[in-house]
Parts: sequence; C-alpha cells; structure tokens
Amino acid sequence: MADTEVKLVQVNMQPQTIERVEKLKITLGTQNRSEIIKQSINITEYIAQALKNGNEIIIEKKDGKRERLVIPQISRP
Repeated sequence: MADTEVKLVQVNMQPQTIERVEKLKITLGTQNRSEIIKQSINITEYIAQALKNGNEIIIEKKDGKRERLVIPQISRP
C-alpha cells in the first residue's frame, strides 16, 4: 500500500477514552483524532522495538531520580 493511500477506519471508544484523546490533541497541538492515533502507533512501535532489542526506557524526574518506564503489554518483567 502506498503511503498516500488513505482508508477510513472506524474505532469504537468509551467516552473516557475519547476525552483522553481530546486532551492529547491539546497537549500535542494536533488538529484531529487521527493524528493522535498515528502518533500513538509510531511511539508504540518505537518503544516496542527498543525493548525487543534489549534496551530499557528510563524516565529522569525533575529531581534527578531515574526510574524504568514499565508499559503493560510491551515491557518485559
């Protein structure tokens, strides 16, 4: 499939999930829900591949403390 081909996809979401998507639109400055979904897929693919390659995702907090990011269904135990 060419990158320029676009297909309409219908997604069922609970109202709380739609609200979260709307908040992400504002936070990320995107114009529509499909951009949020595309960005989410890209981020998920990137993280999944990094973890599959044996890497860890580390969050450094404002105070300098670091912790390993654990994402259900993606992170290894």
